[in-house]
Formats: sequence, C-alpha cells, structure tokens
Amino acid sequence: MAALFECAQVQGSVLCRHADINYKYKMIQQDHIIESDREDHIKDPGIVFDKNLDFGMHIGERINKAYSMLWLIKRNFKDIGREAFLLLFQHLVRSHLEYCNSVWAPYKKSYIDKLEKVQKRATKMIPELRKMHYPGRLRQLNLTTLTYRKSRCDIIETYKLLTGK
Repeated sequence: MAALFECAQVQGSVLCRHADINYKYKMIQQDHIIESDREDHIKDPGIVFDKNLDFGMHIGERINKAYSMLWLIKRNFKDIGREAFLLLFQHLVRSHLEYCNSVWAPYKKSYIDKLEKVQKRATKMIPELRKMHYPGRLRQLNLTTLTYRKSRCDIIETYKLLTGK
C-alpha cells in the first residue's frame, strides 16, 4: 500500500495527516455510487482541472484545438476575404478559445498572451492585412481583443446576477 504523509509546521508544532495515494473517492448520484481514483487532473464538462486548480492543461488543449481549426481554414481557403474569414474565425476558432471561460478565466499573463497569440496569427491570414500591426488589423475587421471580450462578458454576467435577469 502506497502511503504519503503530508506535514505542515504551525507555530512550532508539526501537524501530519496520513494521505493514502490509492484512496478511491466516492460520489453518490441518483442512488448510484461512483468511485474514482485519485488523479493529477480530471476532465469535467470539457474543462480540465488539475489538483491545484490550475487551468494550464485546459488552456493548452483549447489553444491546440483553435490552431487546428485555423489550419483547417488556411488549408481549405487559400485567398480568403474578410467576411468569410470573420464568419469562419468566430464560429470555428474563437468559440474554442472562449468555451466556458467564466469558469477557467485565464489570470496569468502567460496564459492570456498565449490565447491572444492565436487571434494575432489568425488575423494575419487575410492577405491585405498581413503587413498591418495587430490593433490596426482588429479595427479593420471590427474585432476586439480576447481580454476585452472576457472583461465585457464578466461585467454582463455580474449585472445579470445582481439584477436577477
């Protein structure tokens, strides 16, 4: 039996608890007992949680999926126009970057930069906008940064909670 002792020092004394690595967690759902093993991460409604509630693994998965959708667009549409790009980008790429982001809200600068980098690369796919800087491309496409969209969604959600709408 693999066991682990977790200890913490609190004001001169040491507190220890016995933590069994092979412990099975039990949940009761609709009169059924569900057992699960202790794992480093778990995927629940499409969101990957790790034991420290850090969403780095989830963000990596979302970014990879968004890049694969970008590659799909690039492969199938060699000379894409603005309207077609916007439609495909909003439905195939951005939806992956924003899926359930009110739960996993990126708070680390590195996570935010990685997510924004996907949109930066995507906006370069339109031939006439390739040479422009990122804010100019966003203005031309009438898009906002993902950070701004996240803040706006948070404000709207807070308003809904406070007003009961």
